[in-house]
Amino acid sequence: MKSPRLAFLMLLFILACGKDHSTTGNTPPSASISGIVMAFGAPEAGVMVTARGTGFEDSAMTGSDGRFTFDAVPPGEYTLTPSGTNMWPLQAKVAAPVPVTAPAVFIHFPLGFTGIPGRIRFYGLVLNKAGEPVDAVRFTAVSETGDTSFSANTNEFGLARLYPETGTVCRVLLHKPGYAYTFSPDSSVVAMDDSLLLRLYSAQYTGPELHSVSGRLNIPAGMEDASIGVALKSNGLHTMTTVDAAGRFAYRGLKDGDYILDVLAQRLIFDVVPFTIAGEDLTIPDIIWKNRATDYVMRGRVITSTGVPVQGVAVEPTSSDESGEFTVQYEIGRYDRKQKQTITLTPEKEGYTFTPPSLTLELAFAEGTLDSTITLPDFIAADYSGYRADNFFPLSAASTWTYSRTANSGSVADYTIITSGTVSINNQSFLTLSPEGPGGYTAFRLDGNSVRSVLNGKSVEFLRFGQSPGTSWSIGKAVEMYPLTGTFLGLESVSVPAGMFPDCLKFTVRKEYGSTTHETHTLWFAKDTGMVRSEKVTVNYGEERERVVDVLK
Repeated sequence: MKSPRLAFLMLLFILACGKDHSTTGNTPPSASISGIVMAFGAPEAGVMVTARGTGFEDSAMTGSDGRFTFDAVPPGEYTLTPSGTNMWPLQAKVAAPVPVTAPAVFIHFPLGFTGIPGRIRFYGLVLNKAGEPVDAVRFTAVSETGDTSFSANTNEFGLARLYPETGTVCRVLLHKPGYAYTFSPDSSVVAMDDSLLLRLYSAQYTGPELHSVSGRLNIPAGMEDASIGVALKSNGLHTMTTVDAAGRFAYRGLKDGDYILDVLAQRLIFDVVPFTIAGEDLTIPDIIWKNRATDYVMRGRVITSTGVPVQGVAVEPTSSDESGEFTVQYEIGRYDRKQKQTITLTPEKEGYTFTPPSLTLELAFAEGTLDSTITLPDFIAADYSGYRADNFFPLSAASTWTYSRTANSGSVADYTIITSGTVSINNQSFLTLSPEGPGGYTAFRLDGNSVRSVLNGKSVEFLRFGQSPGTSWSIGKAVEMYPLTGTFLGLESVSVPAGMFPDCLKFTVRKEYGSTTHETHTLWFAKDTGMVRSEKVTVNYGEERERVVDVLK
């Protein structure tokens, strides 16, 4: 038994003729009650129906034809109750036995229901001869005073619901162009308090001949399962259907006249198709799609020079995964003001450089192309994050370095830098170098990947390790209020009297003396050694005024 179908149940009862037992002595007269349980016009099997009356209660199960029977029922009033949810008790009166020759009578009974106080719900169910629901049938409840404010249309299940005022006698009118209706016993409904009335109507189309229109959308591969709607429109009509996996659609029951088809799809555009129904079914030629936009999918990866994937590299608006791969999507629309766009992809990750540093692509809208995949060349990453300050700027209480200094005057002098003690700045301990350390500073301390020094009595970031080439930072301002800027330039091999040092870290510290003069201090640091070369150049009005070079001995 299907409970949802029984939510709007119509019981068709046969008050069957039985023998007149009144002629057999004192045997009380009796009759039988037979009926059919139907759901939306079809017999419903397996429904338990219980009959209750004064001194009588019995149950019967409907058969495959939906029928049930109670025999030897005394005359009286009985409540017939089908089992299951959303079913309502039905009251039927059984009179004294009738003559054997009397014909069977089919009766539609109202169903009792506890409803909204002061109102009733009236349901009308409209089916065609095949037992199928008929939608868009207009129900109107007309009172004795001519009030027609209560009306409703049947839905896709053939059901309409009205709420007439209590205690009124209403005449229910049905209307749908081209249909005739039959119902029993008549069209009058007495509105009773707190009750629900359900009546079955039969509709038969009697209007002009109806026709169909069918066709197919030419759907691109890969979109067979997309939800694509085909709207049918005409004067006073607007309805929608969907296409199947092959793009086919059909509308039936159309009168002669002019119509248009309008296709609705997310990524596709179809021309509006006008057509005319003129006395016969119509097949529309295939409707060809156009792309609303071209979606570009750009796939690339980031690896080291040895092929190791690099994760977490930002390539807006995404980043590389554990395989070093990334995907960037970009859409060029048919109706964009410019159907061609230039985009630049630039990989970014702290402590890394990339070759090439960026990629520039020109993307254009492509007629008939929904998706276009572009495989990008690899970005080759160089990792500078492992070049740590403690490896390239070793500091300890026993550190010493000996340098040879050459000035542009040609003078040469050797000197040795030693660790001479400590000094506390802002509660931080600094090692002091004598006579002076790199860059001319005398106090240094390691702070993670930074080398901090003392400028104007304050702790400042002198050098920043583990960065990608080109990274700059502000050091501060000198006593004369001239700005100092540090920059990491990259790797460079250096040969000095102490030997050949490959892959030294090269830095510059630049001091600006207004717009005409600047001083650039270039420093090279070797792993596990420290500073191996230093060049300080002063330029005034574009001319070099002084150059001092220190090399490790």
